[in-house]
Amino acid sequence: MFLTLIIIPLISDFTSSSDLVKGLIILPGLMIIVGKIIAIGEKKKQNKKYAGDVGIILGLTIAGLLYLFS
Repeated sequence: MFLTLIIIPLISDFTSSSDLVKGLIILPGLMIIVGKIIAIGEKKKQNKKYAGDVGIILGLTIAGLLYLFS
């Protein structure tokens, strides 16, 4: 994930398509969302609270969609 945070600014300097740049910026957020979904699955098996993870997923999804459609 840290590698994508380093590569995204470098690639965005060479690209002129705003859609590609937006997609590259959203990529780390999608990785976090997938990780949280996996964490929720593990917490359900262990009967732990996972409301915070759901809130993070919802927040990142809403922020990502607003960014994509802006």
